[in-house]
Amino acid sequence: MRPTWAEIDLVALAHNVIRVRSLLPKHCQLMAVIKADAYGHGALQVAYGALAAGADLFGVATVEEAILLRHGGIKAPILVLGYVAPEAAWQVARDDITACVFSLELANKLQDAASAAGKIIPVHLKVDTGMRRIGVEDNADGVAFAVQLSKYPNLQLQGLFSHFAAAEEEDAAPALRQLQRFQDFAAALTAAGVIIPVLHIANTAAIFRFPQSHYDLVRLGVGMYGAYPSNFIPHPFPLEPVMTLKSHVILLKKIAVGTSVSYNGIWQAKQETLIGTLPIGYADGLARSFSNCGQVAIRGQLAPIIGRVCMDQCMIDVSQVTGVRVGDEAVIFGQADPDRNALPVAEEVGAIPHELMACVSKRVPRFYREYLP
Repeated sequence: MRPTWAEIDLVALAHNVIRVRSLLPKHCQLMAVIKADAYGHGALQVAYGALAAGADLFGVATVEEAILLRHGGIKAPILVLGYVAPEAAWQVARDDITACVFSLELANKLQDAASAAGKIIPVHLKVDTGMRRIGVEDNADGVAFAVQLSKYPNLQLQGLFSHFAAAEEEDAAPALRQLQRFQDFAAALTAAGVIIPVLHIANTAAIFRFPQSHYDLVRLGVGMYGAYPSNFIPHPFPLEPVMTLKSHVILLKKIAVGTSVSYNGIWQAKQETLIGTLPIGYADGLARSFSNCGQVAIRGQLAPIIGRVCMDQCMIDVSQVTGVRVGDEAVIFGQADPDRNALPVAEEVGAIPHELMACVSKRVPRFYREYLP
């Protein structure tokens, strides 16, 4: 087996779910967001682990992701948070998926599919409060759309939701403005006679930062996987990293002063240097942004990545790593000493923790530590 792998700790995942749930009102549901193959952790494995830890339902980005869960035996509610193509309405009906709706074309197709299947399809209305991505506008036209949507006989308008554009930023004002717009739109719907039982807008950052945004449901994403999205939000307890990405030192060599390393010679040795080669590169998820600025942990010490990260390999400076040997483990991020949680590692390379996890490719084998409640 190629000596690059990811260890997925579902015990840590359960710890994060349980701790986050302790912050929520008793009536508030917890959605485990497992889009993008559960941020690279494995959708089915994470789904079962999250359910065992107390998650109520799941959020995904596409109908295909929802179908994978259904066909994998997941019976809990699944909301497609992103765009649902009208042509996929029959799949939504067939597999009892909850759809995000913001267009009449999709609403009509869902009504037809639900009627043909003899089912009632739950839907959540998406309102755009500032992300400018998808959703109806939070104005009179949006209210009129909601009124119309509530009248389809085979659709149940179960939820109203929106998404923060900057809940993790130092300046909380933009997020609070979005929250007020969401609240105002919900009140306008109530005034128009549209009663929606489930309101949700809180992502991981808002769960910790804005308790007033919890409403009836929160969407736990990157926090479930063990990383706070930024240092500007409260850290009430330590989150446990779920993924640890590792590789092995496969070669050590000394290079002379002036020797360049990797493509384009962007790093040159200023003194005699001991370098190590790791069989991990950007095709595995170690992005080129790690070139000349990332670090890995070996024997509890940090070794900088030097030169360009290649597709399949990268080089590190191990001159200061006491006792380094071929075969030593190198931890890119995750559970290690010193702490190499995805947030500080992402900050080193100008990324976000979500990106680090989700970009770990399928050719990196995963090994799971199961959670047994």
